[in-house]
Formats: sequence, structure tokens, C-alpha cells
Amino acid sequence: MILKVITVIAFSYLVGSIPFGLIVAKVGYQIDIREHGSGNIGATNIFRILGLLPSVGVLVGDISKGALAIFLAHYLSPGLTHFQENILVALSAMGAILGHNFSIYLKFSGGKGIATALGALMVLDFILAGTLFLIWLFVLVLRRYVSLASITAALAFPVIMIFRHPQNLPFIVFSIAAALLVIFRHFSNIKRLLAGNEPQVLTVKNQESRVRSEGR
Repeated sequence: MILKVITVIAFSYLVGSIPFGLIVAKVGYQIDIREHGSGNIGATNIFRILGLLPSVGVLVGDISKGALAIFLAHYLSPGLTHFQENILVALSAMGAILGHNFSIYLKFSGGKGIATALGALMVLDFILAGTLFLIWLFVLVLRRYVSLASITAALAFPVIMIFRHPQNLPFIVFSIAAALLVIFRHFSNIKRLLAGNEPQVLTVKNQESRVRSEGR
């Protein structure tokens, strides 16, 4: 069990640390995305700066990191009790999210972990993942703030997890820890929301053409 836990945490963290946003921006546009927009390496900042297509690529990459971590945990689960398997799965998901947020390849900086968490939840509990996505989408359409949508979904995460898995302590603890991490990583966004100067994703002027010309 201990060896499996170490393997899962190490693998999940290293995979989660892969900065797809930085890679796409550097390879495709010869820019450091951390020097543009919000400075975040996630799909939202990629969309604002580079456009839809690269942001979809980053989103898929970030989602796959969380999903791959859960697949590994399930692969290593034979021989474990149900409770031990749940611990392993929860640790794998948290490892991938921590890797995205505090990437070893970026001197322990990174994104905010929403897409990576979604990828893990899609494998862990598709209905839960779908419910959180609908909550996120509803808030985004209603208010047009990606950050507010993410924070709202994070707050709903433990509530829905308790409803879906009331006896699963590892999953509940994971959901609370992940929600707190998301809120912590959105602290600057919360301050801008309260101040009234958080950018709305649908009203932010796309800078793709300017960045293309500068980067090339």
C-alpha cells in the first residue's frame, strides 16, 4: 500500500505539473504566456490572448492530466480494500491538481487546477463532474466571470460529494481540500470581483492578432 501511494502521488504530481498552456504558447506562438494577460497558464488566459483553438488544446491537455492520474490509481488498486482504493484515488486526484497549481517544472508556480480537477472527476464520478460543470456554465453565462463560475463550482463540490458519496471519507476530505485550494488560488480574482474590476471573459478583447505579430 505504501509503495502504491508513493507511486501514485509522484506520478500524479509530475503529470499534473506539465504546463500545457506554456508549451502551446511557446511552441505555437513563441511567447511566454505568463507575460501576457493575467499571467496564468490555464485555458482561460490562453483564450483571451491566443484565441479559441489553442485554448481548447490546453483545456484538453489539462483535463487529461487529472483523468490519467485516476486511471493509474485504479490500475494499482487490485489487492487493496475498498477504503484503501478510495484513499489511493483521492490522493491521485489531489496530486494532479497540486502539480498543476505548483508545477515542479515552473519553480512551483502554475495554474488554478479547475480543468485538471474536472478531468479527475470525469473518471471518478461522471455525474458529479457533469453537475459541477453545469453549475460552472450557468454562473458563467449569467455573470460572464470565469473566476466566479469556478469559485461557485468549488463551493458546491463538497456539498455534492457528500450527497453522492456520504460514506466515503477519503472522497469527502479530497473535495473539501480541493475546494479550499481553488478558492485560495482565486484570491486575487476575489479581490478584483469585490472591487468591480475583474474582466468578463465575453467582453475581453481577444489579442490573438497582436500576439501573433509580436511573437513571430
